[in-house]
Amino acid sequence: RFQILDRLKLTPALQLRASYAKTLSRPAFGDLNPGLFYQVPNNANIRPNGNGGNPDLRSQKSEAWDATAEYYFGPSSYVSAAVYYREIKDRVAIGVEPEVIDGITYNISRPRNLGGAQLKGVEVSGQVFFDFLPEGLDGLGMFGNFTIADSKIKTPSDPLVGEPLLGVSKYSYNIGGLYEKYGITARVVYTWRGKFNEGLFGGGLLVPGDGAKFNRVKANGRLDFSVSYDINENLALSVDGVNVLKSKYYSYFHTPGFPHDIRVDDSFYGASLRARF
Repeated sequence: RFQILDRLKLTPALQLRASYAKTLSRPAFGDLNPGLFYQVPNNANIRPNGNGGNPDLRSQKSEAWDATAEYYFGPSSYVSAAVYYREIKDRVAIGVEPEVIDGITYNISRPRNLGGAQLKGVEVSGQVFFDFLPEGLDGLGMFGNFTIADSKIKTPSDPLVGEPLLGVSKYSYNIGGLYEKYGITARVVYTWRGKFNEGLFGGGLLVPGDGAKFNRVKANGRLDFSVSYDINENLALSVDGVNVLKSKYYSYFHTPGFPHDIRVDDSFYGASLRARF
């Protein structure tokens, strides 16, 4: 689309879109595995635990409504805004329930189907090149987007009723800079997502009336970059960096003071030479 705008020198254009869809998503093959793994810990104060699959999982179904407005004001510059709404049934989530095996009670984690849920939100995004700058700097640009995802589980009999969908952050964004000129293509982008609930803690072991307790994940972001240079028509050199700020993954048992899993993801740097014959 951008190339067409540039070639034809079109004036700014506004596009409006609306759509409706019904979707179906099959469970992951591993989630259907009927196998079960369990163990008894050395600490007698910790309940034995395990995990397994669920061959009775149903496919996730959804009805989706979307509306988008896009405004193009340059060959590669635009702003857009979108609203979306989803009615979801049988989304797969991990549940923890007590199971008795050979007279011993275990906390067993298995995938299960949620009841009904809804997901709605707004996304705004844009990209602009500063082609009004002097020669050499007119290849600079920037881009970004911001998303609000408001979700809720609606089935009264589900232990997660009224809670947001597991694994869904309410807020997320990315922002970055770019450069395209003289055979150079460069990108640097920072991606961030807000906190989210990873899984329900305790399952059926929760005290009645005490409310759901979750294994949560803190908000976190990461910085990546890539730079490539076309040496000639047949050779291109590129350099990439992934997670250069060493983003930390931090999950905890409902309260940040009780950590569950803390990981510092590796930073990765690479270089490559591409040849075309």
